[in-house]
Amino acid sequence: ISDQKKFKTSLAIVALRKQIKLPTYVGPDRQKIYHQIQIIRDKKAFDKFYLENMTQLTTTMITRSEDFLDKNKEGTVREFVSKNTGKYKDYVKKLSQMQEYMDKVDPQISTAN
Repeated sequence: ISDQKKFKTSLAIVALRKQIKLPTYVGPDRQKIYHQIQIIRDKKAFDKFYLENMTQLTTTMITRSEDFLDKNKEGTVREFVSKNTGKYKDYVKKLSQMQEYMDKVDPQISTAN
């Protein structure tokens, strides 16, 4: 959580300096995930759903970040993206390890309600 707060604070500073307006809304795809996670009552199913979705969302963010880095060879925003992309790759590795462990421990967990 502290890494996420640092990330958001750093992003806000870079955006302010570059006069970039950050989105203030949650898109329909994220709203759907938010709604789904609220109705899961089984703790193991909740954990599995969370891990699957965080892995997917973070992997998408990494792909977009790498595309940005390919197109932008210098600048403050590039430095910020470059610095944080590695952290998120590490995060995806940890999420994947947790998923593998859960699958071994209880492969029958379902996130369907």
